[in-house]
Amino acid sequence: MDEGEVLQRIRHHLTEGGRLYVAPSIPEAKEAKQRRAYASLLPEDERILLLYDDTLFGGGGDGFVVTARRLCWKNLGERPRSCLWGALRPESVDHEGAHLRIAGVEVSVTMEAEDLPDLVALLQALASGDPALAEAEAELAEDAPFSERVLLDLASRHLMALDDYYVRGVISPRKLRRSCKVHEGLEPEQVLGLYDDTVFGAGNDGFVITLDALLWRNFLEEPHRVTWSSLDPATVVLREEQVHLGEVPIQLTGKPEEAHKGLARFLREAAGRCRGSWDEPRSEVVQARRCSLCQGLNELEDRVCRSCGGVL
Repeated sequence: MDEGEVLQRIRHHLTEGGRLYVAPSIPEAKEAKQRRAYASLLPEDERILLLYDDTLFGGGGDGFVVTARRLCWKNLGERPRSCLWGALRPESVDHEGAHLRIAGVEVSVTMEAEDLPDLVALLQALASGDPALAEAEAELAEDAPFSERVLLDLASRHLMALDDYYVRGVISPRKLRRSCKVHEGLEPEQVLGLYDDTVFGAGNDGFVITLDALLWRNFLEEPHRVTWSSLDPATVVLREEQVHLGEVPIQLTGKPEEAHKGLARFLREAAGRCRGSWDEPRSEVVQARRCSLCQGLNELEDRVCRSCGGVL
């Protein structure tokens, strides 16, 4: 879906004015403030077509923006989020009263409740077109080079429901310092994303995403590290409501089931794309079943062990 088509849909569903700005009438200062807020979530060459300013005095920074490829939003006091149109299902956009929800995540919009259905209709229309899906997925095609942008887009697709996950550009210096201290050899400029699993936001526990590896530490445990090239997607399993890489869990303390599933999807796809062998899994997320004879991992529906042939 090109910019012209998106602008057509915006003008069909919404009326510019108040807190809503449509290209080419977006104030430069507001656009600059939003781009700083979204940092690495929004590539510099992507034109902002619609901007909604949700700040009290109109200073920008909170609200949402629409481009031809993605939706980005930020609520007051929360981390920014982003979702590719190709990764967003129309039915996952809804509202109740004055509350807009995208994939289960509430988006703060200070507008009249009667105007929300038009906004929901626009977002559903942008999320439902096959051309948009094809374009949004193009960079994530199997032959696309494994890159920082691919990892960031995968994280945007799969980690949206994970609170306390931050992307490069909006990670606090304190969290970066703590994480680099925990993971020997890690430099701040290598960090693309960081999930903080600590109670008070210290950044000691959780996971870090870099172009080369995934690094994580669980509470009161030693840190772990696995390179994307050495991670077998088949070893990423959801067992006992936790994501495991083989035998080692990754703690997401107090997080909902969807957050664990999203992390499993992200790890499987990132590893598969790095290895150049990604295939969509048979089920949404592989659930683990261990063979009592050889301890091999199998899917729940398996009746015979894939490793030794024993009956499960």
